Amino acid sequence: MENYKIAHPECVLTFVALGEKGSFIGAAAALRVSRSVVSDRIKRLEAYVGTQLVVRTTRRMVLTPAGDQYFHECKRLFLNYRQVLEQVRNDYDTPRGLLRISAPDYLVSNFLIENVVSFTDRYPEVSINLVTTDGPLDLVTERVDIDLRVGQPKDSSLHAIKLTDFKPYLVASTAYLARAGLPKSPQDLAMHRLIVHDDNQATRFWELSTAEQQTERVPVHGQIQVNSLRIVRKLVLAHGGIAILPSFLVNTDLRAGRLQQVLTGWAPPVSGIYAIYLSRKYLPARVRFFIDMLRKQFA
Repeated sequence: MENYKIAHPECVLTFVALGEKGSFIGAAAALRVSRSVVSDRIKRLEAYVGTQLVVRTTRRMVLTPAGDQYFHECKRLFLNYRQVLEQVRNDYDTPRGLLRISAPDYLVSNFLIENVVSFTDRYPEVSINLVTTDGPLDLVTERVDIDLRVGQPKDSSLHAIKLTDFKPYLVASTAYLARAGLPKSPQDLAMHRLIVHDDNQATRFWELSTAEQQTERVPVHGQIQVNSLRIVRKLVLAHGGIAILPSFLVNTDLRAGRLQQVLTGWAPPVSGIYAIYLSRKYLPARVRFFIDMLRKQFA
C-alpha cells in the first residue's frame, strides 16, 4: 500500500502554488487559505522531505536548489494530472478512443456492419475493435465495452438494454420432414432428431405455447448439441433435424422453401436482442452514443 500513498498531498499542492506565485501571500490568496496555513504546510512538507525547500526572509522567499528541482517535478505531475482529467472528462462528452464490441457473427452480419461503418464515419476519433464470439465474454477481463447477445445475461452485475424482440421458429428442412415425417403435436418431437443450441445437460425442455395460451413444456434429448446458432442453422439446412432458430436467421430460408416451420400452431416464447455492458454510472460517450444508435435502429 505504501506505493499508492502520497504523503501530505495538500502540502505538495501548497508548495506548487508557492513556487508559481512567488510569495506566501500570493499562494494563500490562490488557495483561499490564510498565510499561516501556507507556512505551516511548507514546514510539514520540509520535515517529511528532510531538506529545506524555501529560504524565507522578511522581504521575500526563494526556493533552494532542492526546492527548485522539487517544484518543477511536482508542477509537471500536476500538469499531467490536469491533462488526464480533462481528457477523461472530454471522453464522457465526446466520442473518442477505442470501442470494443463483442457479438456472435450472425448478429454482426445482420445488425452491426452498417452501424460500425456509420459510427466511424460520424465520429472519426473513435476506433472500433469488433470481436465475434459465439459465447459471452468476461467483459472485465476482455475489456469489452458492449456485448450484443440474444437473451438477458445471467450475471446480475451487468446492465442490459433490450434492443428488440424477435420470434423464434421451430424449423426443419423439407427434405428432413419428407424423410422423418411431420410432427403433429409437441409430444411427437420425441420421435425426431433435435438440434439443441447451447446446453450441456442431457435432458432439457422446449417451452411451446398456442395462441390460446395453452403451454407444453416438452422434454427434448438433443442428439446434436451446438453452441452457435449459425451452426445450428447450417445443420438444419443439411437436413440434420428440427431446431429452434430466431426469425431473422431463417426468414430468407423460409421464403425460399429451404426450411419449413414445424408445429405452426405452437411457438417458443418471444426472445430479445440485448446490448450488455458493465454497470457503471459514467459511461464514456463512445459507449453511450453507440448504444443510442442501436436503439434508434430498432425503435
